Amino acid sequence: MDGDVSAEHIGYSLVSRWVIAVAMGDNELVKYFDENMAYFKRAAQTL
Repeated sequence: MDGDVSAEHIGYSLVSRWVIAVAMGDNELVKYFDENMAYFKRAAQTL
């Protein structure tokens, strides 16, 4: 896989798992994914 496909896959995986955590009502897990998504957003902005 090239870099773009890998980044898209990571993003899709994080968002889909975040949606599942929201649907389950697991606030601790939602916070965990929020922090990870924020990390990747900051990393993408530096590219």
